[in-house]
Amino acid sequence: MAKCGQIDLTVYYCSDESVRGYYDREFGQNIKWDIPLLEGYKHKFLKNYSFAPTIKKHPHGLINPRIVKEILRNRYDGIIVHGWGYITHWLVFMTCIVAGKAFFYGETLLLFKSPLNPAGNYV
Repeated sequence: MAKCGQIDLTVYYCSDESVRGYYDREFGQNIKWDIPLLEGYKHKFLKNYSFAPTIKKHPHGLINPRIVKEILRNRYDGIIVHGWGYITHWLVFMTCIVAGKAFFYGETLLLFKSPLNPAGNYV
């Protein structure tokens, strides 16, 4: 997205766990990327205030209240949120709704029936 030159992109990271490396219990080994993950775009790491910080699917693993201020003080046309399972995701949703900012949800599959997905198919 940043390479197209038509989008002023800023990526907010709620954790540096993936960048610095971590132990993956499911694979039984340390995981560390061997490519530069932070080059070519603006990014910011937000302080995580979680009492048990992790990106391992615990709702309380990412608590980054600074995201509220970042959304409100910047003139973003839209916010893309990858996931819904952390407290920080919900802070983003609520902030965007209250502030009238567009947000786009992506990456995670939702497999449930709802008015927007009556068949319960992938969305």
